[in-house]
Amino acid sequence: MNQAERAIEIRNEYDKKLALALEKGYKLHGENGKELLTNIYQGLVRLSWYSSCLFDDYQDVCSKLRGEDARHFQSIAHGYSQGDATRKIITLFFNYLLSRISDEQIDRIYNRMKQDPFLRGHIHKLGIMVSGSVTKKALTYGLVNFTIGSRSLGRLASGFSSGVFSLIEHYGLLQERIASADSLKRINPEFYQILYKEGLETWWYFVEPVLRRYLSIPSYSEDTVYNAIMYTLRSLE
Repeated sequence: MNQAERAIEIRNEYDKKLALALEKGYKLHGENGKELLTNIYQGLVRLSWYSSCLFDDYQDVCSKLRGEDARHFQSIAHGYSQGDATRKIITLFFNYLLSRISDEQIDRIYNRMKQDPFLRGHIHKLGIMVSGSVTKKALTYGLVNFTIGSRSLGRLASGFSSGVFSLIEHYGLLQERIASADSLKRINPEFYQILYKEGLETWWYFVEPVLRRYLSIPSYSEDTVYNAIMYTLRSLE
């Protein structure tokens, strides 16, 4: 059997598995399983790309695919080892925002927060016990503490099903995760590098809908940082 015939055989096998997976997934999850089925489909399609490794002319594509997968699966594993990757990203996000302004501005922002109607009666959730100036580290910790128990972060938990499809779903989501990370790299290379150094860039996908809005801004004023913080807290309530 030559390489071309072998590639066709492999692709046919993936097509059969795809059809069976979609049929089984539909029966298990019905109309509510559209996201699940999309992940399964993307996972199996991406796996089928490895058939290109059988052709010498596509070794560059194969090499890129392997490297991409290895890096992002490493990021996924690292995120799980951290315990809560999304919370870590939110911590880095708040720290990034507060690093754009001075200590005096951070202090003013905290005082404004104490007067904000949204936080009135809930400022204790920040867990900040100071009578004088508040530090960047303390405010970052307080902001992250406020988001604990956020229902909006449930996207991570609901993004996967249990059982036979879990690994394939991970692989299907990988395509979306890579696209999401690449998008962040374009709009804010600095924050992308922060996540990359922490091995968390692949986890950006789960918090992108909330955090992306204030990462494409060329410069940060005190008002911009304050608005970004309040928008994020409201979104993650």
